Amino acid sequence: MPNCGEGGTSQDACQWLGTAWPFDRELSMAFLRHVIFIGGYDPKGGKRVYVEQKKQASLYAERFGKKINISDVDKSQNLRLTWSLHNPQDDVTTQFDLLQWDDLVRQRWARTDAQVVREALASLWEFVSTGQIVQMWRLSRPLVYAALLPYTLALLAMALPMLAGGLSALVLRMLGAQSTLAWAIGAVVASLSAALAYRELRKVPVTWFLRVVAFARHYAHETDQQPQELFYRERIRAWTQELVSNLATSHADEILIVGYSAGSIIATGLLPELSRTLPSEQRSKLALLTLGNCIPVTAASPAAHATRQDLKDIAAQNHFWVDITSPTDWGSIHGIDDASRYAQMPASPFRKQISPRLHTLFTPTSYEALRKDKYRVHQQYLLCTELLGDDPQAYDYLMLICGSLSLQQRYASPAP
Repeated sequence: MPNCGEGGTSQDACQWLGTAWPFDRELSMAFLRHVIFIGGYDPKGGKRVYVEQKKQASLYAERFGKKINISDVDKSQNLRLTWSLHNPQDDVTTQFDLLQWDDLVRQRWARTDAQVVREALASLWEFVSTGQIVQMWRLSRPLVYAALLPYTLALLAMALPMLAGGLSALVLRMLGAQSTLAWAIGAVVASLSAALAYRELRKVPVTWFLRVVAFARHYAHETDQQPQELFYRERIRAWTQELVSNLATSHADEILIVGYSAGSIIATGLLPELSRTLPSEQRSKLALLTLGNCIPVTAASPAAHATRQDLKDIAAQNHFWVDITSPTDWGSIHGIDDASRYAQMPASPFRKQISPRLHTLFTPTSYEALRKDKYRVHQQYLLCTELLGDDPQAYDYLMLICGSLSLQQRYASPAP
């Protein structure tokens, strides 16, 4: 926690940073925000988000001269980690609630190769048999390439050793070796090649995408009509119960739900739950920011009735929703108005789809290196950029969560 007076941190901000939420609105801070963050499909826990955020805040101060003070982590709540950010230059304070679901990820995490293969084949069958893969192809060919890459590599890992063994046997036969010996050596070559291919395949992080697709499939099938099958939605309801006691009396100027990667799917389930539960004053402050949109992977499923209803509810309540997804991100789908496409809701100025325009936030050399690193592109939403954009709506993650403008103030007008 920062010392009072250090780096321009006001006494009032320090007073709030040391207290539990809800804070006293009589404090003189110019803008107060409550961020509710849902991360991606990650079994390793949310503390990494905190550590990375502190690192990025330090980089931000070094590059752009604006300091963001970050408090220690409060671990007293069952289902969330909480800390505070203070932007002394703009006198903005944010409570940051990291909603934890890594325990659910670990419960569903395929632990053996056989389990991964079974989940992968089930996902592939559903995507092909229901026509989802055709829809995905029309929306984002890179996403389909990324989805099919693990299957392609697996087929190659099986086919190439067989080809190597067969060619070895044929060459030996051409050189005069006996048939039995030639095919025996060919079998050894095939076995060794298969072992080598398997070892190399395990080095490629292709199973992550398979796991995310499996999660999206499981989430799509969750419905209130079959409460015994609820898993992730039970956690959404538990989060709602834990959050609502704080939010119901919150004096925050903005309550911002942030869904990153697969967390964007979960976020569209949480927002309607909170909206139904909160008093009207707090409900009007709710906004949604999705980063690296994965929602279509679930919403396109014929089974995803609950997800499509969530999208319809968000649109009907006119909650301000900005999706920021890069066209260069192979792990997500950019430029999609999910509520219009999957819930047949009319287009609305309350829903925006924006590219972060990463090429404007890095030097040409750095951007070219970033563009080639697909995993880094997907992570970049939460990371500090090299440059600040030249327009008010330029992507700036730290200012979205700890800047003086609300999401709606920043993006209500058309992009220049």
